[in-house]
Amino acid sequence: MVLGFELQITQLRRLLKTVSLDQDSACAYIESRPSDFAQALISEALASDDVISEDDARSYFVLRADFFSAFLSDSTKAAVEAAFVEMLKEWDIP
Repeated sequence: MVLGFELQITQLRRLLKTVSLDQDSACAYIESRPSDFAQALISEALASDDVISEDDARSYFVLRADFFSAFLSDSTKAAVEAAFVEMLKEWDIP
């Protein structure tokens, strides 16, 4: 289980471009800046060769939100998802 947590923290640090995150500070950061986390996820999705449609991007979000579920309260996940969906509208994909 520790390995999974370390992987999650490592990926969050990369996504959020900060090295000073632990579980509490990561939760607080995402809760206070859901749009920043959504932007990081949409950027990652856009860079993925596997995401070639809006449906792919939405599926990607679900997978990543599940992966980071320990850091997302229900309300924070909803806020991140809403921001992700809004950003997705600006992406010119089929």
